[in-house]
Amino acid sequence: MFIFNNYPTICLIFYIYFVNVGGKLISRGPESEPPVYEGNTDTKFTCILNEVPDNYEWLKNGITITPDEHYKVRYDQSKTILKIEKVKCTDKGYYQCKVWKNGKPEVSEKAQLRVIYTNCEPNYPICELSKPVYEQCEMVYMTCITEKKSPPDNIEFNVEYLNDERSKHLNTTCQCGNATHIWATSEFKADPDFDNTKIVCKISNNQFPGDVGYCNKSLVIQSSTTTDKIDDRVMDETATPDTEEVTDSKITTETPTGKQEEETTDDETTDNKTDDNADKYTCECNNGWIIFLLIIIIILCIILIICFYFLFSKIKFTPQTNPENNSASELSETST
Repeated sequence: MFIFNNYPTICLIFYIYFVNVGGKLISRGPESEPPVYEGNTDTKFTCILNEVPDNYEWLKNGITITPDEHYKVRYDQSKTILKIEKVKCTDKGYYQCKVWKNGKPEVSEKAQLRVIYTNCEPNYPICELSKPVYEQCEMVYMTCITEKKSPPDNIEFNVEYLNDERSKHLNTTCQCGNATHIWATSEFKADPDFDNTKIVCKISNNQFPGDVGYCNKSLVIQSSTTTDKIDDRVMDETATPDTEEVTDSKITTETPTGKQEEETTDDETTDNKTDDNADKYTCECNNGWIIFLLIIIIILCIILIICFYFLFSKIKFTPQTNPENNSASELSETST
């Protein structure tokens, strides 16, 4: 009877302790605004709360915002407000509020801020190659830099061929970061197949599906035969015509007696050899010294095994005698 007579009171207590207090603290999170222009434009985001929080803050791309003259955070009548004054191009991103009540945190949904700008550098991601032109089998270092977020962006590297629509995934060698940026590097050998291709860096984030960025660098790989021919051409152009006359197959020089001597050169045969081996040129790791070291280690192990075998084979193990038996034998001898 007590339950039925006090039913409205019980419902009220249930709502206060289990619905209002135990429910969500954030009634409505910030909403995405239309794109704003950088410069003198101000914008703001608002979180509406069900009750007064113990503490509150705002996040940009998952990282806590430190209030200053540019970012102003305040609480006013069950609302926490973030005001961004004089929006800059670097303010673009995702914003959300975070509040605490009784030691329990709660985070709102994300709201995107899009900024319209005419000239804003840098535009992430940023790609950098260690140098513009590489020789065959030389190590290529491609680095991609982007802003730090929480969670961080996924950085991927790919090779895109210009002649067709093929692409090849490249492994990420290392990834580092600091308080503001993260960067990743891909290391690979300059394979001839990668000549005149684009090395593409792609950033993506599961928490921020709209933030997908690309950057690329053109990769140029020259063969060693091309380099040799360029060097020979430079040497031919710098030679003085008064002392030497260079031809395709012979070098004619003047002797002190006025006679001319002809010397045949091996340039023609050398070029033919290099041209024959050009098609067989592949990027292979030079692991000869590793194999040599392994052979030396195996030989040393065999020598040690042989030495231990002969050492232990020469040791004679004598049987241990019982001291009681010795004393008994001595008594028998004395008795006799």
